[in-house]
Amino acid sequence: MTGHSETLSDLLWRDAELHEVRVGYESVDLHVRESNGRSRVVRCHGYIGYQCAGFWDEMVLDTGVVVDEHPFLLECLERSQAKNSVDSGSEARNARSFRLLILTFDDRTQLLVAAAGWSVQAAT
Repeated sequence: MTGHSETLSDLLWRDAELHEVRVGYESVDLHVRESNGRSRVVRCHGYIGYQCAGFWDEMVLDTGVVVDEHPFLLECLERSQAKNSVDSGSEARNARSFRLLILTFDDRTQLLVAAAGWSVQAAT
């Protein structure tokens, strides 16, 4: 990174391409190449759910937004409610505060990630 911490709003979502999605215990990592050629990794910390259906061809993005309310976020919270009465091995999940990242592609397909937080870094 170059002197400051990047945020989701620093990304050039329009016409960016999603190149890879990696799912691990602590995070979902989204590898994005912006239209200017910059490659970034969006790390979704402490995720409690993700969903996508309907990919067909190119994965060109239109928008990326974070929302506080959405039916998918509510579903994730309801499904994890019984489990979250005890702490997880994930510090981010233990904060028990979640929002939803919605990536909308040019074909209107959406990738949804419910998570505790996000960070952005240059891809290596």
